[in-house]
Amino acid sequence: MEFAVKSYNVRRIHCIGVYLLLLASQLSISGCYPLMTETLSSNQTTTPEVSPTANDEPTLATIQTSTTFPQDYILIEEGFETGLENTSIDVEAPGWQVQEDEHGNHFLCNTDKDKLEMSLSVGEEDWGNYQIRIDAIDKKFDFSGPAFLHIEVRRKGIATYSFTVYFVSYQNSTFAFTNEASHVYFSKTEMSGEFIRILEKSLEPPTENHWYPVVVNLNDGDITFYWNDELVIDHNDDHYIPEGSIRISTNYGVCLDNIRITAIE
Repeated sequence: MEFAVKSYNVRRIHCIGVYLLLLASQLSISGCYPLMTETLSSNQTTTPEVSPTANDEPTLATIQTSTTFPQDYILIEEGFETGLENTSIDVEAPGWQVQEDEHGNHFLCNTDKDKLEMSLSVGEEDWGNYQIRIDAIDKKFDFSGPAFLHIEVRRKGIATYSFTVYFVSYQNSTFAFTNEASHVYFSKTEMSGEFIRILEKSLEPPTENHWYPVVVNLNDGDITFYWNDELVIDHNDDHYIPEGSIRISTNYGVCLDNIRITAIE
């Protein structure tokens, strides 16, 4: 009888050890005492899936498998405080240079006098609704020729919406703009290559050594353009370009800072 009890206890200890090992590997146990199997079945649980909340930070996997981002999710943010080595913006042309003002602020300038314009590529062609914000300044501030900021948004192939801002400009007889006025052109290029000039708007008189915030919102067919915190363009396009990347172009003397692109849900 004593031998039987010892044998029973040894066997029970052995089964407990097997149970613990298999439980750690999430395997089912069979072949031990019925009581052991019932205990395992009653204690097994399934980890519930946790639904993300509005405050959860999106994971890399989420971003890679979907073009839908949470509201106000930052897609790109660059202030050029660390130079061009670690920038998230595609800066290829050697004429771009990070400069510093008397307050220690860094910004990106087009310093190439020999090129009509230089460009920055931002984002991906499958981006949906977003807002782009840029601080821009005309450091040259010379009325003998145009100083411009050209922003192409929703670039999908050759299709794009374009905003061209002239800080100061020589007289443009086509639209009766004088050289004392800033103005913006808003246009669209269809996938077919057709160019559509949507509208032109005058802006406030230019101010030397002044940073102008520029904001463009693209929310499905609703397109708005803000200059110096003032709404200038509010346009709805029934045949809007649904997605696309961004290209920012300037000519010599125009500088950029605080480029920030956020998602619109």
